[in-house]
Amino acid sequence: MAVLPATRLSPGMEIAADVRNLNGALLISARTILNSQHIALLKMWGVESVTVSDLPRAPGRKEVAVDSAMARRLAEQQIQEKFRHVREESTAVLILKELAIQRLARRMASGELSTVPRITTSCTQRPAAS
Repeated sequence: MAVLPATRLSPGMEIAADVRNLNGALLISARTILNSQHIALLKMWGVESVTVSDLPRAPGRKEVAVDSAMARRLAEQQIQEKFRHVREESTAVLILKELAIQRLARRMASGELSTVPRITTSCTQRPAAS
């Protein structure tokens, strides 16, 4: 492991330890493979340094490309529900939302998660009008 200044991070590096803000909220979890949006998020939050893995990634641990449009749509639906009370005027919120969608879609496409959406509302049948 190596601690690098945020200015030296590049896409493809693997985070070795959870990255948290000053209040202790998780920004990026360990074992995440950085992309340009992660790096922008870290800069936006003023993160000065990050612990990264200095070892090559294990053969089974690779970036999975989301090639399923269905996984993306399902992820967007689920994340939109989670963000329903959040104003999307802030660039930070938009970046966080997009990262959440990408991560969920990637996990769905890789088979790590079920792609069957959870039903969060119930339907009741109204009596037929006579």
